[in-house]
Amino acid sequence: MIIVRLKSGLGNQLFQYAFGRALAEKTGQPLFFDNTYFEEVKRDTIRLYELSKFKVEANCSIAPLLKYRYIKNKFLRKIMPIFGMSEPVRFFNETHFYYDEQVIHKCGSGINYYDGYWQSPRYFNAIRPILLEELRLKSSLSPFSLALSEVIRGENAVSVHVRRGDYAQNKKISNIHGLCTLEYYQQAVEL
Repeated sequence: MIIVRLKSGLGNQLFQYAFGRALAEKTGQPLFFDNTYFEEVKRDTIRLYELSKFKVEANCSIAPLLKYRYIKNKFLRKIMPIFGMSEPVRFFNETHFYYDEQVIHKCGSGINYYDGYWQSPRYFNAIRPILLEELRLKSSLSPFSLALSEVIRGENAVSVHVRRGDYAQNKKISNIHGLCTLEYYQQAVEL
């Protein structure tokens, strides 16, 4: 069994989904998602569980059972016999932001719990066609969005994303990820 912890914003959730989906596809094991992060931090963040907007099968049925992090290991060890598993629970905590081939090779039978961001496409390139099908929106675009998309298609359009809110307000985050200057964005627009 593979359990992937979902956390942070939509982009991170998409990476986590793709990683888990690819790992389940490769190993033939059932895939579950732990979405308890969104309950744990709902007072401290605007982050929401967003995968329900896509045509994915993100089975979070096990999530309520994982609500209290301090009992996860004990709980997982107790449910293992129910699933006919006798091997240990394996916890994988991503400690970096680069591809680690060993993460995939260490996935065995039993319960494999993954907590990380898994942002390298190398984790899921092999199932790209599957992801392109599943990561489609369930709902159609609004009339305004459809009209805007037509305008964009008819132009030599470019998009600029500026992220400053949480990065500018939180020194710990800005020290890790960096914070671009106004000049950086001005140069980007000129290019």
